[in-house]
Amino acid sequence: MEKRSFFIVGKHAVMEALKNPNRQVKRLFLTEESKKIIHRNSPRINLLKDIKVHFKNKKELDNYSKKDQIIHQGFVAEVEHLENIEIKEYIKNRKGSTFACLDEVTDPRNIGSIIRSAASFNIDGIIVKERHFPDESKIMYKSSSGCIEHTNIFKVSNINTTLKYLREKNF
Repeated sequence: MEKRSFFIVGKHAVMEALKNPNRQVKRLFLTEESKKIIHRNSPRINLLKDIKVHFKNKKELDNYSKKDQIIHQGFVAEVEHLENIEIKEYIKNRKGSTFACLDEVTDPRNIGSIIRSAASFNIDGIIVKERHFPDESKIMYKSSSGCIEHTNIFKVSNINTTLKYLREKNF
């Protein structure tokens, strides 16, 4: 079964997706200038290796972000979803992990900002309700400035049950 893909836009979101070895980037749309930026920011690593790159002008890239009213900065990528991590498996052999829990937070910009803050404070994971998490949101990926690539997102069906389980496990 093939995974569904979606688009992300923005310099930091795309650059971090390219650096994440667990992220499958299917296609990459760049301007000539953004290709130079990739090579300038990562001179030791060829981030474009084994990725199908399509060069477009800024107007053509606007089609991927105009509807959401966000700026692409010359970077658009079609990516596949990351594997969902089960919180029970994650905590099995870990002690001292720190989690943040989001309940009733649905705005993609707010979620992206929280993910960015969680990454800067070394939070090990964010617990979200699976029904309310916008996992294909270009706005959320752009708002997180690529930090979503470094933060574990645990999608759960019931937050109260998950918090009780964590309490039982001495969290």
